[in-house]
Amino acid sequence: MADPEKLRAQLADAGLNDIQIDTETWEMEFQSATHLWDVVVNSNPIAVALVADLSREQITEVQDILTPNSVNGPGRAAPQS
Repeated sequence: MADPEKLRAQLADAGLNDIQIDTETWEMEFQSATHLWDVVVNSNPIAVALVADLSREQITEVQDILTPNSVNGPGRAAPQS
């Protein structure tokens, strides 16, 4: 959750009282960019909606950008052809 206080305010505005929000963090390890992609788009309906219109080529490009030590390197876009 990006902003627990914003959630608290929205719950209070909805008439709820005695609101307690606990935040947790944990580490996750992914075997590959494809594994990360599969976890995100199969567990989060918002992510599914955001990527619904991507082509297979665009998905591959995103996965390549996320892959450490790829030709494009992490965070680098593939060269435009």
